[in-house]
Amino acid sequence: MLRTVVLVLLALAIINPSLSLLSSPGNLVVLVDESGSVKDLVGDANQLVTLYLKNIEGTVVVVPFGGSTVAGEAEETTNFEEALTVALGHHPQAVLLVSDMVQTSGEVTRILPYYKRGQVPLYLLPLEGYLKETLIKKVEAPSRIFRQKPFPLKVEIYSTERTQGMLEVKIYSPESAVYETLQVMEVSLFPGLNSFSPTVKVKGSSSYVQLKVSLLETVDTWTQNNDYLVSLFVDDSYPLLLLYGEGVNSKWIDSLLAEQGFEVDSRPIRRFPITYVELRGYRGVIFLDVSAVDVKAENILLLTRYLKEQGRGMITIGGGRRFGLGGV
Repeated sequence: MLRTVVLVLLALAIINPSLSLLSSPGNLVVLVDESGSVKDLVGDANQLVTLYLKNIEGTVVVVPFGGSTVAGEAEETTNFEEALTVALGHHPQAVLLVSDMVQTSGEVTRILPYYKRGQVPLYLLPLEGYLKETLIKKVEAPSRIFRQKPFPLKVEIYSTERTQGMLEVKIYSPESAVYETLQVMEVSLFPGLNSFSPTVKVKGSSSYVQLKVSLLETVDTWTQNNDYLVSLFVDDSYPLLLLYGEGVNSKWIDSLLAEQGFEVDSRPIRRFPITYVELRGYRGVIFLDVSAVDVKAENILLLTRYLKEQGRGMITIGGGRRFGLGGV
């Protein structure tokens, strides 16, 4: 269970678990969880720590966390890693964490070594109660996607329970001003982090699209953190046309372009597109080591019209037949 895991991890960072040491002089930082789960459980958590703070000598700094929205995170984010990092910024002699131990963001294991290294005691005041929670932690998509070409999403879902749910992917349609469903899939969740890879494709004419990934029908306390928005740039689905000279090996540039996400139609110069309709189906033309004698007059006319009317690009790459006598 999440609470048990977090308690065990935090215990690794505790130098001295005795709360009686808090009466010693020094700078005490008190991290107070103000997330919705704590408010539903005990109301104002600040009132609960008053008793512990009465007899403390030295400076006491109270730092609330978990009660506001953080950019790129789900609403009402409870991030122990971030809170414990902020506490270290106050150069404390000790830190007291007041929380229900329900974490919804961050990796607490990344900050704990700094507490051990700095010999900073970390004390816990766990609030009673346990809430069932699932949330979408992160959604990743390829840096470049093509229209009408399927691409995978990586969806990370955190759950405190073993449960079932539905994962829904929608796309915002500017034409109808609503979200249209791309895919719905059933998911089985286990305690901890779960990863899924739905495959979707986009259509329409927009250069930018917004996807909405939602988690539905789960055993959950809050549903506000069950939606995740992703904005993507949509590249034209037109491939590049690579024309190479007779006997030229084009595999190296084919691989290079493919690694950058380009779709390439690689062919010898003798297979130059016959019609203008065929040629305009390409986003650009690349000549690789092509001799001028292999380019016909009608090819040049088609290419000239293509460049003028379509406004697309042409690249020439040198070789034994290029940039020399008789080269293109």
